[in-house]
Amino acid sequence: MKSRLLYPCIVKKEDGIFYANFLDFEGCFTDGETLEEVVINAKDVLSGTLFTMAKHNIPFPSSENKKINLKKISDMTYEVLNSPFYVDGKGGQLGDRGTIAEANIVEVKENIVILDRNLDDGEYTYSIDEKRQEDIRQQHTAQHIFSAEAYNNFGLNTVGFRMAEEYTTVDLDQKDISKEVIEKLEELVNKDIKADILVEEEIYSNEEAHKFENLRKAIKEKIKGDVRFIKIGDVDICACAGFHVSRTSEIEIFKIINHENIKGNYTRFYFLAGDRAKNDYNKKHDIIKKLNSKETFAVFFGANWCPWCRAELLPLLKACKDSNIDTLYYVESSDIRNV
Repeated sequence: MKSRLLYPCIVKKEDGIFYANFLDFEGCFTDGETLEEVVINAKDVLSGTLFTMAKHNIPFPSSENKKINLKKISDMTYEVLNSPFYVDGKGGQLGDRGTIAEANIVEVKENIVILDRNLDDGEYTYSIDEKRQEDIRQQHTAQHIFSAEAYNNFGLNTVGFRMAEEYTTVDLDQKDISKEVIEKLEELVNKDIKADILVEEEIYSNEEAHKFENLRKAIKEKIKGDVRFIKIGDVDICACAGFHVSRTSEIEIFKIINHENIKGNYTRFYFLAGDRAKNDYNKKHDIIKKLNSKETFAVFFGANWCPWCRAELLPLLKACKDSNIDTLYYVESSDIRNV
């Protein structure tokens, strides 16, 4: 996978004009009459700045020289002016993580960060976890494709979406979805990934955006101003503020790991994409190898997102331990591992 250089751009609207400023470059700023125009102009001014720096052998800024100013609000909670960090929950996705000086970022809110230790007010160097951002891009774009294929081919609407640290869930508006449909959905998503489809960002005025017909996800009335769409070839176009890959092939692989009926006559799907899917396969492969090397054992399959499952497994694992029976299990819960 290609490495990326990520430079935050702060966009503000004042007196009807949009202003864009790149924090990592002195004098790298622009403006525009619309959000779409300022984004185009910002890309141009950044490209010109990088070209000039490369021509004169000036090193590009790295995470090591990125600085922000902190002002303490309460214990381990700080205001960050012009925060470069992506907010938790925005666009339905996970927020940025990284470090500020020697402190780790625990949570990100609008112009606020929560750290794992206290720092004095002042200027600090920060870094953003780019590997985490790439993982978020993979999961989020995979969700767009899954929801689009469910809608386009089976008339199934996405009524819920949640990205967690371990997996992503999508709720579709039908229960008892057949095995054949589920397998076909997974096949279609992986086909789109393999097709290496261009993922584009398009920005429309609010009036233009509301003229779109047959969108699988209606534009919320609370959205004011210009609207950002993510377009994935002929597969999907959807208003979204989150991270996405540049081409579908960057997702690499998509795997549905579970599904269940939930209240409201819906079906909840759990899926993994990219490195998450590959890591899951490696764990299960390791379990099979261990099974082949054991003569007497008990096997328990659970999931760290099912509280009832952990509650039932704990006494069983304790009983196996007391009886000197080897146990193998596919779970992530520390309370089970330490039984």
